[in-house]
Amino acid sequence: MMHCGVPGHTSRSGRCTAMNCTDTVEDPQLQRCSGCLANVYCSKECQRSHWKADHRENCKILRVGLKTSVCRDIRQSLPLICLIESTHWVRHGEKLGKLIDEARQRWPQDRDRLAVEMDMRIFPPAFSVHPLDHYSEIFSHSCWTRVIGALQHEQRRSQSNVLTVVKFENGNTLHTLFSPRVGLKWTCNWPPPELEHKLRGEASLWRA
Repeated sequence: MMHCGVPGHTSRSGRCTAMNCTDTVEDPQLQRCSGCLANVYCSKECQRSHWKADHRENCKILRVGLKTSVCRDIRQSLPLICLIESTHWVRHGEKLGKLIDEARQRWPQDRDRLAVEMDMRIFPPAFSVHPLDHYSEIFSHSCWTRVIGALQHEQRRSQSNVLTVVKFENGNTLHTLFSPRVGLKWTCNWPPPELEHKLRGEASLWRA
């Protein structure tokens, strides 16, 4: 697991995302992973060591599930999207739980392969639950199965086996992201526990 701060930053300097390195990257644009475009490094040596350590797999999560290589606006907005997703789980937990129960009755064969869809193109967002295979054409990529398997594994560690699909528009383009909350927690260890705890406390005060 990485130890970086907010992923996808575009400042002129930042912290190297290689494990056990605290050096500053003076120009992230010159030291950025060419796959996910979200991680930056202080040197080629750090980039190679991090690739061998765990970024080989994490890069696919960021690239395929979170679309970091598609749009700079997505990379910049991922932390915000992650926090909004987490807030909705807290505020609408009871409603989402009922939708999940209904989906498990409707698709018993997929009861452990479900995704909660949060359509943020409208306000308040629309919620629905579908089997994961409902999104296989959207994420038509050779590593689809491995990415979903990896995200599910991480979700089970948090004692939940339901992922989130977030839909939003950037201009006239529809973007569909798979569990930013789980993906960032796994690949970047973000948000930190203290921020997550604070967010849950504040969101619970406004529970719908």
